[in-house]
Amino acid sequence: MVENKRSIWENQSEIDNWVLHKNLFAGARDGIMNFIHLETFPFLRNLKSGNKILDLGSGANNEEYLFRCPKGVGIICLDSSFGMLSRSPTELPVQADARILPVKSDSIDLCTSFFLIRYLTEEEWTLLLGEIRRVLKPDGQFIIIDLVENDYPNQLSICDANLLAQRANQVGLTDLQVRNETHKCTVRGNLGGYSYEQVMVAELGVLTGRKGV
Repeated sequence: MVENKRSIWENQSEIDNWVLHKNLFAGARDGIMNFIHLETFPFLRNLKSGNKILDLGSGANNEEYLFRCPKGVGIICLDSSFGMLSRSPTELPVQADARILPVKSDSIDLCTSFFLIRYLTEEEWTLLLGEIRRVLKPDGQFIIIDLVENDYPNQLSICDANLLAQRANQVGLTDLQVRNETHKCTVRGNLGGYSYEQVMVAELGVLTGRKGV
């Protein structure tokens, strides 16, 4: 993998900050992971050897989300951060901007994205969704999961799943379905040697759909 350009989350402090955000869900991580596994499994079980998954914003831990993938299915892990991808166990890392995918049209069977959308603007959602439609094979599917709401004091970035669905419809993606589920999470931290815990409520939004034939 060749580093294309400097992006967010490149130096160690930025990666450590990402790890901190990841650990904010520590108290309910098993529940959140189980929710994602249950949502993605219906898509994964229909894949066959030779099919391809494109995971957008994969970071360093895509295997946590896609570990139930059938053998022989290729998982392309795309992220803007060379530093994050260098920590990933994936065999197919691609450092690139998800708004301009370096992927052939009509080449992907399933596109996934977990906790990426909330870092983009609404205008960028349209670009990303348009690229998803372009790279998917006819009748190819996609699933996006992200934070819809949370009550953490320094509120984590969120997205509007219903608005995201509207943007998906505008670019021509079909069979769109939106659902939300609420999880309680325990936020743990340490300030100057003082450990603390705080319960927060996070609502996860799921958008699924496909590219028309």
